Amino acid sequence: MTAFSELHNSDHPRPARGSRFLTVTRIMPLFLPVLGVYALLLVSGLDMSGFQFSVTLISGANVHITGNDLFLIGVVFLLFFEIIKASNATQQTVFIEHILSTLTFVGFVIAFLTWKPAGTSTFLILTLMSLVDVLAGWTITYRSALRDWAVER
Repeated sequence: MTAFSELHNSDHPRPARGSRFLTVTRIMPLFLPVLGVYALLLVSGLDMSGFQFSVTLISGANVHITGNDLFLIGVVFLLFFEIIKASNATQQTVFIEHILSTLTFVGFVIAFLTWKPAGTSTFLILTLMSLVDVLAGWTITYRSALRDWAVER
């Protein structure tokens, strides 16, 4: 048997081909850019709460939405995609992705506790969303491993 046939007849699937950029974006937590962007907004002194608008609902109630609210709404959608990423992670990248997500959460916590501009309710909510990302990722991986282990037995 040649080395080529041994490589392709192994029990391990071939790694997916793609650029390094795609590989990095697959394992990079989406909350890392969120942390960076929001930190840049805080450093620049841009007060997003000053940006406001109102929406009148059918009931007649007025909903006042600030720039911080819009930022959080966008991050909620990122959280959804991050959870989808966690459920589709391959065995080769799953632990790297979870470790990076955990480190990003630690970055959020450290910034919230030690950096005065990050001591806001918006940053607290972003930190909690990062925690949900970490917990969901580890939980999905754990449940998948239990299922796979049960199937193999």
